[in-house]
Amino acid sequence: MNNLQINKNQSTLLLDFFEDLKGKLMPTVQILQLRPKLLATVDSHFEGDFDFIIRKRDVYDVLFLIYDSCKKSGVNFTLHQVYKNKRIFKFFISNPETYAITVEFWTAIEYTDRGALKSFKTDSIFDLIASKQLSAPELLTLIYITHLYHKKKNAFSDENTYRFGVFLADLNGTENRQGESEIALLLRAIGDRQISLADANRNALNILRRAGLRSSNSLVKDTTFFLAGLQKKVFNLNGIVPVVGPDGVGKGSISDQAISQLGNWLPFRYKELYRLRKVYKLRKLLIKDSDHQPDNMLDEQINHYILFASYVTIRLLPRVKKSKRILLDRYFPDYLATPIRYLDNGVTPRKIPFYNVMLRLVPPPNSMVFMGCKTSSLAERKNELPVVSIDFLQHLYCEFILKKRIPVVLFLSTENEIKISSEALARFLNSSN
Repeated sequence: MNNLQINKNQSTLLLDFFEDLKGKLMPTVQILQLRPKLLATVDSHFEGDFDFIIRKRDVYDVLFLIYDSCKKSGVNFTLHQVYKNKRIFKFFISNPETYAITVEFWTAIEYTDRGALKSFKTDSIFDLIASKQLSAPELLTLIYITHLYHKKKNAFSDENTYRFGVFLADLNGTENRQGESEIALLLRAIGDRQISLADANRNALNILRRAGLRSSNSLVKDTTFFLAGLQKKVFNLNGIVPVVGPDGVGKGSISDQAISQLGNWLPFRYKELYRLRKVYKLRKLLIKDSDHQPDNMLDEQINHYILFASYVTIRLLPRVKKSKRILLDRYFPDYLATPIRYLDNGVTPRKIPFYNVMLRLVPPPNSMVFMGCKTSSLAERKNELPVVSIDFLQHLYCEFILKKRIPVVLFLSTENEIKISSEALARFLNSSN
């Protein structure tokens, strides 16, 4: 099969996946597409991005639903969490630079008012729609007008001309609510060049405020974001990229093939961070019948020792390995729950005592790799974990990624051929240098 045919197959798979994903998201969370996208050709789907607003409380559900859909369908994605008010997903099969669908999920809408950057929380937007002060088409039209001014857009480009038509059609199709005719007239005035974007922005903001939409406290948000960025510079791990995913997902084989394509990366097992010969043996002596238990079973009884030991040794690892960068097999989340491997008498996995404290101490990496596949595939490859443990860990990984706000995460569906996954990983690691 030639490259043209491969790209065509991948584009079709991505388009089908995206439609299916939207169908799953709509009934699961509150979600609205911010702006219609001009899709003149098939390739238009892979240019620019799709923007959606969601409630902040739904971010976790969105991530897990995306992860669950991707792992089963063979679609990979990168997640970027470096922005204050949005998270960016880039869905692809083999190479995100050829065919990829980019989706941005916003939890606050940015706008400019009298030269100052401000924002509306999406929670307030959804609440306003529920109150029926403004309909969804009315709100989205007003937000779109503020977007044109905020981003200094060309209101007369082909795409914005198309959007004007869609918004006007949606406005005409809504019930007659407060400000509807005013909003339609305002949009037409922009299209007819009868009003500047600055004045249109001012009018749109006045309508929104009159309806009860209030901006969030930008000073508090900006300060929090600044301090979080400062904390990342001080505490985030450099030179170490963890790889997480359930046993049997392919972490080892894919990592080995990826590293073989690169010259400055080394594989390292997380267990070596805490299985320090004398210290680990001493800790085992405190466990009853430790001589008759395998190390993996003992580990599930000493999670806090493992975590505290790893907090120290992981900081030393880059110095020991000097100029090499480390691809780390497993990470702290694997030890934030117990039991995982050995479930007796109906016991189920649970978070360890003082989970939130221990999580707060975990150093976030700047980049991370998260692998997944169908549960049935795991059973065929390496049936070491109970299904309930697999599910629990997958939820824990997603929670970790969001709570620690890992800047860049690569998710790989190992339903693909190992060559596709290893090349995608090598490409990601190369860009992390």
